[in-house]
Amino acid sequence: MAGGSTSLYFRPTWRQVCGRGLFAGVLVAAVAALFLLWEVFAGTVEPPDFLPIPAGFLLGAAFAMPLAYRSGASVDESGVHPIAVGRAAAGYAPWTSIVEIRPERRGTRTVPVIYLKDGRTLRMRAPYTGRVFAADSHFDEKVFMLRNLWETYRSWLPQPGGGGR
Repeated sequence: MAGGSTSLYFRPTWRQVCGRGLFAGVLVAAVAALFLLWEVFAGTVEPPDFLPIPAGFLLGAAFAMPLAYRSGASVDESGVHPIAVGRAAAGYAPWTSIVEIRPERRGTRTVPVIYLKDGRTLRMRAPYTGRVFAADSHFDEKVFMLRNLWETYRSWLPQPGGGGR
């Protein structure tokens, strides 16, 4: 980025990453348990048939945790850039097209929602806060920083030479 500007990165906290890993592990283990249940009804259950349940839990958690950590948003002097894994990073919002940024309840989480001039809304993937493993004790501070950057840059256009206003 020109002018030596810095970016601010919002990513899930370590507790949120662990929570997503646990959730994914439980889902995969539940699917593995369905196959075990099938064998119980067939009457062919043997001790090695129980192995897919813990293996599924570990595999689900091992794949979900790195993906959860790599999601989020990058904020710099030009706007908010989503960080998404495995798909196009749609949803870039320049400061000049943002009308409002406010935290809103979406399901069991509270997330910053960006309202754009064209009427669209963008839900940020991070930061967020919620219950138990989704809780972020610094969520309010992060939203304050985000709103402060928006207030600072919304009427300011970066100059090609790295100058200010």
